[in-house]
Amino acid sequence: MNTNQAKPLKMIKNVTVIFWLFGMALFLYGFTESGIRQDYTFAVSLSIMVSAILTLGFCVFIQMMEEVSGKNRQVRSQSSFVYKKSQQIV
Repeated sequence: MNTNQAKPLKMIKNVTVIFWLFGMALFLYGFTESGIRQDYTFAVSLSIMVSAILTLGFCVFIQMMEEVSGKNRQVRSQSSFVYKKSQQIV
């Protein structure tokens, strides 16, 4: 992985950490609340943390797919296979 590919991944990682910490702070704040708002605070905080982790996972998966497909493109461009029409199909 070169530096051009690592920069977006590092940015996504930093954003994920920020949102995860925000979600954790909101989750801990939910312990000090009482009443109906507590349930909503827990739900919102957990959904923020889960979505941040899922976003990181999807971005890592896409980065891995790009890396693998880039290697496949290089192999295909170096291939000597030439497609020729068959005489049987007219």
